[in-house]
Amino acid sequence: MRVTEPEGIRHPPIKTTNVSKTSATVPLQVTISNNSSAAVNGTLTANVDNTLNFESKTVTVPANDTLNVSFSNLTMSNPTLWWPNGYGEPN
Repeated sequence: MRVTEPEGIRHPPIKTTNVSKTSATVPLQVTISNNSSAAVNGTLTANVDNTLNFESKTVTVPANDTLNVSFSNLTMSNPTLWWPNGYGEPN
């Protein structure tokens, strides 16, 4: 993740859903903060392992404010699965 000042990205939890050996759904929502006295325009992009790209979003963050941005769900094919210790074999 790359963040430049005075803007910032907060709370980017990534929680995979609908997980199987053949696919997984990845929703993504981020909060962007703007700590400057002027609105900031830009393009927000996100990816997984630099290979699977979420759609880019053009955003405007008001001065001294935050903006919640939701991306369309990303579906991964054949995800690499891992398990907590003792629950299964990682692949």
